[in-house]
Amino acid sequence: MIKKVLILILLTSLNLGTSFAHEDFGITKKFNNVTIRVVTGFDYEEINKIFIIGQFAAKLSEKLKYRKNIFLDFQHNYVGDCVPDYFISYDDGSIIMILSDGESKWSFMESKAIVIRQISRIYDIPVTMKLLEYAIINKNNIKTNQTEIEYNKNYHHWRINSIDASTIIKIVKAEPSSIVESVLENKIFRPESDDFSAKNGISYFYQNNKFFVYAKRWGDPDKIVLELENIYQFERLPKYSALVFDTPDSFYFIDNPNQKLIISKHHIIKDAKEYYEPYYTKRLTEGTVEILMDPYLDYNNRNFVYYRDVDRLIEYYTQQKN
Repeated sequence: MIKKVLILILLTSLNLGTSFAHEDFGITKKFNNVTIRVVTGFDYEEINKIFIIGQFAAKLSEKLKYRKNIFLDFQHNYVGDCVPDYFISYDDGSIIMILSDGESKWSFMESKAIVIRQISRIYDIPVTMKLLEYAIINKNNIKTNQTEIEYNKNYHHWRINSIDASTIIKIVKAEPSSIVESVLENKIFRPESDDFSAKNGISYFYQNNKFFVYAKRWGDPDKIVLELENIYQFERLPKYSALVFDTPDSFYFIDNPNQKLIISKHHIIKDAKEYYEPYYTKRLTEGTVEILMDPYLDYNNRNFVYYRDVDRLIEYYTQQKN
């Protein structure tokens, strides 16, 4: 059972030209001895990808015969691209938030654990495995060398424990070990509802540093239809179809009606790199799909319709609301 915890962080437009308030939320989930937490603002596909990371982390921990607690904390910088920041410590995962009216301490683990904290828009699975392998092998050194640091970037102002950044950067840039590579050879599927296996449809799995989108038909072997470096948003639609965004401004449409598989070309949504919410999607007819941007983010006159039969994306404009 996924536990959702409101974090009560108000974002007041973040210089994006709007005047709304938005509340982030946290999700925690456990995979054997690995606890993962993600803090984000919308129902991004990154949440499912972090669940995949949790399963890989559990497999790596088992391979290294490490059975004590591990805490992987993902702070999703969803409002735009950023240079990722990483922290490694051995403690209870506490964050001291430095606020305008004082400090507030948040603790997440009942006992001490290996803690790997990341701030990024898109999370790199091999990088997380390299950081975790280092932390497991070098736990005693982490205990000795970690210090309290103040972090004031990417809309966060914290005091947390971590080893020095130069060591972490070396780990991130290093080639993965044979142990990490062997763990990533496993095939981890996107989390789905229990009844998905009995249905036709589109989904994906991760293996060997790639995302593989596949089409399934009851009684037939799964068929891989796309091999991608990343999946930014995954929207399953009626009639055994899906929109697969590999970046914030590009997508593929996959249709699987009556065993006639249709895969679109790679479509680009112009001038959308800064759009940070999930797209709102709807299948209008057998051959058309609507893609909408959030009307409250100054994109409220931009909408799109994808036409399957001619494999074309058309932009249209609507009257802005007062």
